[in-house]
Amino acid sequence: MDREPFQLLSPYLQEAIAFGTAVERAGRLIMAARHGLATAYGLTVPAWRLLAMISQMQRRPSLPRIARRLRISRQAVRQMACDLHERGLLSMPTGPASRKERLAMLTPRGHLAMTQLDETLRFLLLEMTSEVPRETLTATADLLNGFSARLRACETILGRRP
Repeated sequence: MDREPFQLLSPYLQEAIAFGTAVERAGRLIMAARHGLATAYGLTVPAWRLLAMISQMQRRPSLPRIARRLRISRQAVRQMACDLHERGLLSMPTGPASRKERLAMLTPRGHLAMTQLDETLRFLLLEMTSEVPRETLTATADLLNGFSARLRACETILGRRP
């Protein structure tokens, strides 16, 4: 399939490339920090995300519901949940509708791990942004959220799944 050449909409090509590089670098470093924090608590980042999702949901979620929310396979969620259950961070009682349905609940140990992880991440983020004025943080977050939306639109234009 032949495509028309892209028209440059910004006259600041070098600055755009430098900005993109800086965002990628910061993203990699933040992910490395999250990986390090998770590892320090004997978790993976996906397992941390799973615990965080469960702790934020109002009702006891079923494993398929968690999988849909996280956009990962039910098998992956079940495998992580079983591992977290074996480690005492998660309990998985049966659901009221069916004995096959498993719900997910943080145990007291799971709540403690999430509290400690959240506090450590909060400290890291506050340290990272301690010298940045509030208005700049807000404007930057708005800018990056706008870029994310435009990038999703570009992915759609390029024929990829957003």
